[in-house]
Amino acid sequence: MEKIFALLASVIAVLLVLMPFFMGKGGVLAAASAVNDEVSLADAKQKLAKRWAKDEEAFQKGDISQREWEMRRELLTNRFLDIARRLDFLRGNK
Repeated sequence: MEKIFALLASVIAVLLVLMPFFMGKGGVLAAASAVNDEVSLADAKQKLAKRWAKDEEAFQKGDISQREWEMRRELLTNRFLDIARRLDFLRGNK
């Protein structure tokens, strides 16, 4: 009986851990790659620029390490460029 309960509990635990990968909405950065609305993309682009400036300020103050800043900067820059390209593509197809 204990083995069955342990097996059942472990299966439930694994399902709970894996569920977010298959269900639910992604974050703002991930969601922007599937949006075809120019207004939403422009808004996301503006939010990324503000976040970049905020993180750069935090780095200047010493609140985050150089390694953390470089990782954030790379991610935000890549997402910003992705959104800019998507906007250019959408505006070119009108």
